[in-house]
Amino acid sequence: MAGNVPLSQIALCCIADVKNLLDPKLSGDQDAILVQLINMFSRMVQGERYLNRKLLLQKYTEVYDGGSALYFVEAPPIQVDGDFTVTVAEDGSFQGVDPLVLNDHFSVNWENGVIRARTDWMTDNPASVQIIYNGGLVLNNEADPANVVIPDDLRGAAAMQVSFWYQRRRELGISSITTAGGDAVFYAPTQLLPIVTEIIGQYRLQRVWG
Repeated sequence: MAGNVPLSQIALCCIADVKNLLDPKLSGDQDAILVQLINMFSRMVQGERYLNRKLLLQKYTEVYDGGSALYFVEAPPIQVDGDFTVTVAEDGSFQGVDPLVLNDHFSVNWENGVIRARTDWMTDNPASVQIIYNGGLVLNNEADPANVVIPDDLRGAAAMQVSFWYQRRRELGISSITTAGGDAVFYAPTQLLPIVTEIIGQYRLQRVWG
């Protein structure tokens, strides 16, 4: 934790990644602004404009209106070896209802996080559909750096962008205010480097089957 602001669990790089591009000996006094910039970048690119997906690697429970042929989860890829069930309940109560059978009732595109109905019964049924799965791309725990999970190219892109913002923080108009609680909150422009935009674009969630 740098100052009073922790590194987000969806942070796309670590402080050390940025310092390796800037100067490994950069003073720890700069950690607070680096954490703020890392968190800001990560939250920004998670949204609809860029990645259009939830990033946090964890277990999700999502409920959708029934009657569709395709269902798109919010945090792909779906982990093949994780918890995964698809359940349909007419009254919206899933307790005690047997889940559907993979490859009998539906198929899965694990990478894109798409469930496709294989029976008219599932497509025509207006009941609610519950999808439980383990998904996501990122888990950043600064207290346990050995178990940080971030795709290498996304991690490099994030470090590159944050180091660029940091180096040009005065020229770009990055500023800060201090809240009543004493935390420094930083603001920066949202323009991304072309190579960063290109790398992020490869992970943008496409709402298609394959």
